[in-house]
This record gives sequence, structure tokens and C-alpha cells, in this order.
Amino acid sequence: MNINHLQQKSSRRFFTSFCIVATFLLSSNISLAQIPERPFSADIHVGAGHLAFPGLCGDVSSYHTVDVFADGYFNFRPHWSLFLGAGYQYRFVYVSDNAECKSASSDNGKHLVDCHYGNILFGLEYSHKWFFLKVGGKVDIAFEPWIAANTYEVCELGGFIQPGGKIRLTDNSCLRIGWQFLYGRERVKQNWSDGAPLGGPKFHGRFFSTMIVAGYEYHF
Repeated sequence: MNINHLQQKSSRRFFTSFCIVATFLLSSNISLAQIPERPFSADIHVGAGHLAFPGLCGDVSSYHTVDVFADGYFNFRPHWSLFLGAGYQYRFVYVSDNAECKSASSDNGKHLVDCHYGNILFGLEYSHKWFFLKVGGKVDIAFEPWIAANTYEVCELGGFIQPGGKIRLTDNSCLRIGWQFLYGRERVKQNWSDGAPLGGPKFHGRFFSTMIVAGYEYHF
């Protein structure tokens, strides 16, 4: 009797455990089935900002920028996804001349500096119906790292927040329109005397920008 009782108790425990696991797996499959697979977006960002230019022209400068990005998304829960993207940025900076920095191209006390960057984006996105909120980090790698005779730009590191909305086009695609605020710091190597080697990398200067974001999202 004791053996039969133990066998029955063990069977009931196994059956209960099996039902719990089966219910969990079934609910997980239902949840995953509701998540669109392999979303992808292509975006363009247009905006303006300010930065402390860390070269000989040590002044706060304004700039305008155009960014082009492609992002891939991994949906891990309904409404939540991780994203990873790459892109290119063209930035033109108006630098104020001062006593330490004179330029032959000066016009009304300012001159233009062109900057080109490769970008990496990563972070988290929440979306519900037409609304989305994107939060993450951004790394900019300069194609032309010498931003002044004494300053070598290693990279720029920043964080951003991007609220916006989606306009549905088809069952698998939509337009994305939003606004982005970005804040970051520049990491540079500097040398303040002729012929001396560059010092170690350090954060020198801050930048921030606001951008209008427009893009196209497609779910494969």
C-alpha cells in the first residue's frame, strides 16, 4: 500500500509538472507568434546642435548634420525590442575664430569645418500601436580624425532618446516620424607643444543636438 501510494503521488506530481511546463511553452509560443519577425528600418536624421570644439579654436560652435542609418530589431517581448544599427553622418561646423585661431576662409568671424563619421547605434525600443520610444547609445568614428593641428579625435560617445509615431502603409510596412535629442562627449588625443607626442586619450568637450527623424520600417 505504501509503495502504491508513493507511485500514485509521484505520478500526480509528474503530471502536474508536465501541465505547468506545457502551459508555459504554449503561452510562450502564442506570445512569440504575435511578434512580427525580423523588423528592419532605414532612417534619415536632419538637425542642428552645439559642441565645444576641442582644437586650437577652443570655442562653443554650432553645427548642422545629416545622418543616414539602417537598423535591425530583435523582438524579445510584445512591444519591446532591441536594436542595432549602422550609418553615416555628414556634419558641417561653424567655428568661431579667436586670437589663437585665424583662418583664411574666415567670413564674419567664422569658418566652416566639414566632418564625416561612421556611426553605430544600439539600444531599446518600446512601441504600442502608432507610438514608439527609442532609447540608446551612439558611437561616432571620425573618417578624418585630425580636427585641429594639435587634436586627434578618437571617437564620440553619446546617448539619445527618440519619441515618435508610426504611419501604417501596408500589413508589413510603415513610416516612422519622430524627434531625437542627443548628448555626448568627444574622446581626443592632444598635443600643446610643437614636436611633442600626443598625450593619452581623454574626454574633452561636449556636444548635443536635436534632430527630426524620418524613416521607413519593414517586417520580413
